[in-house]
Amino acid sequence: MYRDDIRLDMDSSIKAKSYERVHVTLTVGESSVHIIIIYHLHPTKKSNVKSSDFFAEFATVIDELSSISDEVIIAGDYIIHWDTPTETETMVVTREGQNILGNQWMIPMLSDHFVVQADLQMSRPRPREKTVSYRIYDAINIRNGLQSISHDSPE
Repeated sequence: MYRDDIRLDMDSSIKAKSYERVHVTLTVGESSVHIIIIYHLHPTKKSNVKSSDFFAEFATVIDELSSISDEVIIAGDYIIHWDTPTETETMVVTREGQNILGNQWMIPMLSDHFVVQADLQMSRPRPREKTVSYRIYDAINIRNGLQSISHDSPE
């Protein structure tokens, strides 16, 4: 990151059989939000993935996140087979009463997936103080400057 008061940390410690996952923690100043993106793998005999595997592993994720006091966003594609043909649901989930998400919109792609875009309601980092040195160019006496340069330069 280009600022030291904005950090992005990746957690790749959790491995799952039924989904792929990216878990990052975005820290801005003193506030943090955990963003988890999940892609539920399509249950097939070949992949040996069952919907029940996903529900069990997803419950573990929810348990893990329940102990985190920071804001949490879970987003992704969830392939769910109920009594109808398999459907892919794109969802963004936050805790009840959490106000981290601002405007949200979905951008359709060429496949059955969507890009979910959202504004995060996080406080901006404090502006940094910096000292800026400058000269008032109108007050520069060019003739004196040229004389100073000509006297300082070796012959």
